[in-house]
Amino acid sequence: MANCREVSAELQNDMLESPGPNLSWLGCAAIFATFSASSSTAFFPFIFGRLGFVVAPVLLGLYIALCCYLQQKVLDLALRFPEVRNTPALAGLIAGHAARNTCRFLQIGNQLIFLPCAWLIQVKALKQMVLPASTDHYVHPDQAPGILSCNIVWLFMFTLLALLATNLQRRFTHAVWLCKAGFLFNMLQGILIITRVLLNPRDYAGQGLLKEALPALSLTTDTHERGYWADVFTALSSFGYCYVPCFIATEVMQELRVKSEVRKALWSSTVCIFILYSVVGIFPVVAWGWDRQFDIFTELQADLIGRSANTMLLMASAMSFVITAISLNQRLQEKVDPGFDPRDWSKKACAMWFLYSLPSLTIGFLMLCFIPNLASLVGLMTAFVVPCSQTIGPALLLLLAAHNGMLGHRLRCLG
Repeated sequence: MANCREVSAELQNDMLESPGPNLSWLGCAAIFATFSASSSTAFFPFIFGRLGFVVAPVLLGLYIALCCYLQQKVLDLALRFPEVRNTPALAGLIAGHAARNTCRFLQIGNQLIFLPCAWLIQVKALKQMVLPASTDHYVHPDQAPGILSCNIVWLFMFTLLALLATNLQRRFTHAVWLCKAGFLFNMLQGILIITRVLLNPRDYAGQGLLKEALPALSLTTDTHERGYWADVFTALSSFGYCYVPCFIATEVMQELRVKSEVRKALWSSTVCIFILYSVVGIFPVVAWGWDRQFDIFTELQADLIGRSANTMLLMASAMSFVITAISLNQRLQEKVDPGFDPRDWSKKACAMWFLYSLPSLTIGFLMLCFIPNLASLVGLMTAFVVPCSQTIGPALLLLLAAHNGMLGHRLRCLG
């Protein structure tokens, strides 16, 4: 294990000369909430339908409370070492270079996989917004006319917007107003979904289906049954990606005016996310039955409410995309050009930042073009990357820190 003082000195030498922290705890909370909840609201009717609209909120509350508690402890630990600017650096300080590289791989891998997924979500939402409705009053993208049936056309449109957004937002502080807007978009998503449910309590695909409060008692291979094993496991694994501040929390904390207020930001965002997920998950299941599509937004009629809800989904997902890109671009810039001043908007600096923003966007675009099924990568991410980064990794870091006497107090089960 590397000597703590040597690793700490190395970290201090690698630190970025960044602008002074200017982020409020409310802005920090907005970043956490927007990053986690951007598109996850779409999945909760499906999750609550399979796991039960009573049991699922309980499981959700327990899961995100555990994750929030562990993340708070990691942030408390990071506060003790001001030279630490991200979670991989903290892992290296506690457990050496191998832990640092492992944590960096998990964090970057998750973010690189998320970018194309967010791209696809925005494309789907835009299609629901602008394509004409069929005779059944729903949008069917496979029936899009002419050139609009080609996904590459839609991807190129978002590529240009992504380049513009990621070159205007270099730090989390720059994007805080976008994240506050993103949080508002998430709230509006929930309101519009509930409004659609109240105005159309008997959805065309859910008539006669039971409102199940508990999960199915046995698994089955029948795809039409509620206990179909693949759907049940999909619902459970989707919990893993509905709350992921672990990938940006330590970095965002560096830009807070008062770093100790990160606890308040973390817990307040967690409570808001839980309320949003619970409301969006319960209402459609109680009104329309358990058999909800994985993406609830495709079940909304193409009227003003349905198209507005998809607009909110697109905007919120775009905010999460920008947050992820900021983290990736900042990491690359700190590695290759630690002396770069993010406050410099000269032509030369803008050209340099354009180059820093290209690798992550290029990788994301190539993944969309050449990976036939992104769902397999998402499954790998939720099964391995997220648990390691969200629960297993933080728990191990805390245990090792306590063993090395770096916590400042004895490790307890709670507190």
